[in-house]
Amino acid sequence: MAILYGMDSTFSTRYESWKGRGYRIGFMTGIAWGQYQDYFTGKFDGEMHFDDAQVNEKGDTIWHGKNVPYVNPSPEYLAYIKAQVKKAIDTGVTDIYLEEPEYWAFVGYGDVFKVAWQRYYGYPWIAQDLSPEATYLSSEENNWTRAASFPLRFGA
Repeated sequence: MAILYGMDSTFSTRYESWKGRGYRIGFMTGIAWGQYQDYFTGKFDGEMHFDDAQVNEKGDTIWHGKNVPYVNPSPEYLAYIKAQVKKAIDTGVTDIYLEEPEYWAFVGYGDVFKVAWQRYYGYPWIAQDLSPEATYLSSEENNWTRAASFPLRFGA
């Protein structure tokens, strides 16, 4: 098996190169970050999505690279990831690997996180630095957000 990492303009060429040598082809991509500038800068759907970034208590975006923040999995982001996976499947890959659902313990201050909090708990967001209980609740919401996104990722 050959595993192709990331979806970009070279994907089909990479696929054909390995397929032509007789390999079964898999696709792997990061779920918490990746070379997804087209999503963040609006090339994917005409909307900027930097608000999906993980944010610390100072309001700073947590960056993985240029124009690539660590991500809160919003419904729009999951639609983008599904589109990337669909391209891989349509090309002919047989296995999908979504890696690195990283969520930093010191984040949870961005608007996308606060909306997910409200949806999960049914009451307004509480900053995790206010108490041990708020820290626990923030971590639980992080876990829920990651787990709740799996059915969206795979169409269940």
